[in-house]
Parts: sequence; structure tokens; C-alpha cells
Amino acid sequence: MESKNILIYDNLPPLVAPSGVARYFRHFCNGMTSFFGSHITIFSPNKRNINSSDYIRALPTNFRGSKRFGIQLLNNLLVLRIAEKRHAAVFYSPYYGTVQTKAAQVFTV
Repeated sequence: MESKNILIYDNLPPLVAPSGVARYFRHFCNGMTSFFGSHITIFSPNKRNINSSDYIRALPTNFRGSKRFGIQLLNNLLVLRIAEKRHAAVFYSPYYGTVQTKAAQVFTV
């Protein structure tokens, strides 16, 4: 399996209407996948415009009780495993999270 260098983790909370951060994240994903293509892996509960990048579907967090069931924690564990398997050099997520990887981490502030 070809190693991936950049891992994008969609940890946006489910929203009724797209906010500024969600809009920025959508444009960021589109730009990164257009420029870096096959060096990108996106882990998201939502299908993204990924061009030649890899898409791995995260567990959905948009249902009532997802917090109680620990879905976000499970997604955090899954993305950590993906980062290790794909040898991610850069880890990006729109919100600061509790995922501790060996990769350089980038967050939106």
C-alpha cells in the first residue's frame, strides 16, 4: 500500500447551516486535494470532493445520542490508527482535538 503523507480529519460538529469554519474546511479540502492529490487521505463522516485522494468514512456523529455512545472518541481512536498506518507526516483538523499523533499537527484558529 502506498503511504500517504497528509491526513485530514473532519471533526466538525454536525451543523444545521454551514458556518464559517465549515465553509473554510470545505474550500481547504478542495484546494488540498486538487494540489496534493494522491498524497491526501480524508477521514470524514461526510463525502468530500476528493479528486484522486483517498476517502475513509468516519462513523457518523449527526444523530441524537452519538456523544453518549462515545462516537467522537471512537473516531479519534480510528484516525490515530489511520495516521500510524498511512505514515502521516502532517495531520490537519479544523478543530483542536485530543488526537496525539507523531505527525506535525495543524488546526484552524
